Parts: sequence; structure tokens; C-alpha cells
Amino acid sequence: MCEFCAKHGEGKKWYLQMKNYAEALLHEELSSAQKKIVKVRTRSEWLAPYFETSVMPAITGVSKEGDDLLGVPSSAESPEAQLGDEEILNRRKVAQFAQLLPIEDVEQVIDIVDSITRMPCGCRFTSTGKTDKRYCFGLGVDKWGILGKFPDAASSLEVLDKEDANRIFRKYDKEGLVHTIWTGLTPYAVQICNRDRDCMPYREYIEKGRSSRFYRSFLDASAPSS
Repeated sequence: MCEFCAKHGEGKKWYLQMKNYAEALLHEELSSAQKKIVKVRTRSEWLAPYFETSVMPAITGVSKEGDDLLGVPSSAESPEAQLGDEEILNRRKVAQFAQLLPIEDVEQVIDIVDSITRMPCGCRFTSTGKTDKRYCFGLGVDKWGILGKFPDAASSLEVLDKEDANRIFRKYDKEGLVHTIWTGLTPYAVQICNRDRDCMPYREYIEKGRSSRFYRSFLDASAPSS
């Protein structure tokens, strides 16, 4: 059984549980262990900086300098380099991790969520400087209040109905893109991304030999997926 399914899905697929998309999770106070890693009190405090550092650069074409969401500088030598693989993995499980999804499960997620927002791919922008793809889909962005906080982004955020979202995902699936669902302070699910070879975590893992950020959906999630 998947580790996260055991912890957050009552033995079933964690990302198909309504509770992991609930607005209550946004305002729930984090544990002291979580706070130590992510440096915020609640998920709602985490989301605006996440949007600002991950999505807005791809919208504006301007890199955001500063710390990433684990309190780790985004440039040059990351303090993660000073940590062992197990500690890095444990931190990522708390803050943000991804699991690979088959297209059938993607469609079930789309059926569960109350809003789907297609966004420019911040990861691809960081990796290549390109802003030409819209592979990322925010889940429940309306609940975040993002549009009000970043009015300049409104024209670049495409709110989709379920039928359109399914059509786009099926197209990406035929093109061979890999679907991943990401947490935003586990177990809250914040987005689905469709990965190609320009994906920053893919490049870090395959090209640079760093720890993977992707975990298997149907095996032990503590084992990174190649």
C-alpha cells in the first residue's frame, strides 16, 4: 500500500479523498514539526508565496529572487546539499511531493475538485526560461483567493470546466506527458502538472543526479520513481 494512502487516505488512494481538497485544511494550524520545516503556521499562509515564486515568474517572464518554500535559497548551493537523502525525502514529504497518476485517476481527481485553473508552467520557466507551455493545473485556486491578490495574473489564468479539463489531459496523455499530482503541505492537493523533459525536477533527477521529487502511486511512496 502507498505510504501516503495509509496515512492520508484511510487505506485508499489519498488523492481521491475529498478531505484532502477541503477548505478546512487551508486554515488548519500545522504541527510544530511541520512549522519547523515550512516556516508558516497554516497552508493558506504558504499558498500566496508559492503562487508568487512558482507561477508568477512564468506569467511575467521575470525570475523571482529569494527563498523557496522550504526556506532554501532558490539559487546556487541549496542547504539541502548538506542533508542526507533520507532527511531530504522526509522534508519533501511534509512540504511538497508529487505522485504519478494514470489518466484514469486524473479524470477522477477532476471529478472531485470544485475548480480547475490552467496556469503557465513555472517549473518549465525556471528550467528553460520558456513561457510557452501551460502544463500546470491549479486545484481549488478560487478558494485560495489568488485572483484577488494577483490581479495582473488574471488574464493568464484559464478557468476550465470539467469537460474541457478532461479533453486537455487526454490530449497531453496521447502526447506522452507524465501526469503528477502535487501536495501543498501534505496532504492538501494543490495542482496537477504534466511533465516532459523540460520539467525541472526531471532534469535535477535525471541530468544532475539529485533526489527525486516524484514518488510512485501504487508502490511504497517512500521510494522515488525513476
